[in-house]
Amino acid sequence: MDFKRIFFSFVWISRKHKSARKIEYNYITSVNEDGKETKIVDLSREVHKRCNKSLKKNIGNSYIEMKFPAELFSKAENLADSIEKSIKRTQEILFPLQIEGVRFYLLQLDEVPLSYKITDELKGQNFYLHLLVFKNKEELNLDCSDDDKLCEGIYSTIPHELTHGAVENLVTQKNLKWFDEGLANYIGAEVSREFRPSVMQTKFKENVPKVSLHRPEIREGLWTWSDYANKKDTYFMRNQWFKYKASEQLLRLTIEESKKKGVENPLKVLFEELRKFREANGKAANAEDLISIIEQRLKVIPKELGVLDNAAQKQLVEDAIKILSESNLTDADKYYALIILASVDEVPLSIDWLKFLLKNVYTNREKIYLQNLAATALSRRARQKEFDEAVKSFLNENPNLKKLNLKNIKTNIEQLSIRQSVG
Repeated sequence: MDFKRIFFSFVWISRKHKSARKIEYNYITSVNEDGKETKIVDLSREVHKRCNKSLKKNIGNSYIEMKFPAELFSKAENLADSIEKSIKRTQEILFPLQIEGVRFYLLQLDEVPLSYKITDELKGQNFYLHLLVFKNKEELNLDCSDDDKLCEGIYSTIPHELTHGAVENLVTQKNLKWFDEGLANYIGAEVSREFRPSVMQTKFKENVPKVSLHRPEIREGLWTWSDYANKKDTYFMRNQWFKYKASEQLLRLTIEESKKKGVENPLKVLFEELRKFREANGKAANAEDLISIIEQRLKVIPKELGVLDNAAQKQLVEDAIKILSESNLTDADKYYALIILASVDEVPLSIDWLKFLLKNVYTNREKIYLQNLAATALSRRARQKEFDEAVKSFLNENPNLKKLNLKNIKTNIEQLSIRQSVG
């Protein structure tokens, strides 16, 4: 998703762009999956010109190499210490696999481009390249109490990307995106939990992966999830993010259930078996091979994992309603609570809460992503016996919406929904 090594498939034109500091940037025009052009600033020249000092630390079979301007030496030293801790922890979790090194560029600019990359060091290199562009030195604060991009990069993105590199020769790509991304997300989350617990120990971080995997269309779709699916499918595009969360939860549950079955270090066992498979067969394990290894050696059937029991579903919905009842509700809290209501749809809602969701779709001028989630929570409950009564009451209380009726409301919320309606 956000952490791909190869960012775009088609790059054909470069131009010039002047920043506030009169710096001339090359930028590239790329075509995304929908055929739309996106402009990305190419910072290669600025990086090589400004980042003229380096600092390197060997870390087991890996390393961290910092590249930075001379005036940022002390900041680079502090960052290198933190990155070293992140790499060491990643090595421990991935043992006995080997991981690549990390090249970390530190670049300060008066104006940070919205979208940027380095184009001349992406191929043929045995390291993960991470570029941090910042405006103020205060952004290099490492207390990690907030969900900032620096700590996210060090303790989540770097472990995530190192994981991709460590397993890429052990499994094939076809129908194993759930494993590749799930493992990378899981390890990024585990390293983050150790070094920035205040950020990770939140309801959002704990529960969104759970409810994502609970959704049957997400859970069942993981086994054929790939980058080659129909990108023009509205539901496919709206649910990509949830598949990443679900795959992380699937790996977490696989490991937890394996430990309950008496397997002391499930990941180590799995990695050793995958290496043995490659040595014995001269090829990487495919989806069928991997599932077989997990079932036999980890004693877990992955396809049976992820469904929340009734008590857990009810508790999650009750907690979401409690959050939505608060007077000082933030968009972030509303976002989390609406994800829960949109995902855990087996629990019915009262007429008042159905009307609350209708207000979020039609009268509250909400951000579009909040409208989408409210519409989803409604459309998934369109067959609930209280639904029609809630719509009737809502329309009576909002005579200015006279063009709306039960039929076109059902049509409208299905169009806005991130999930297909069951009504």
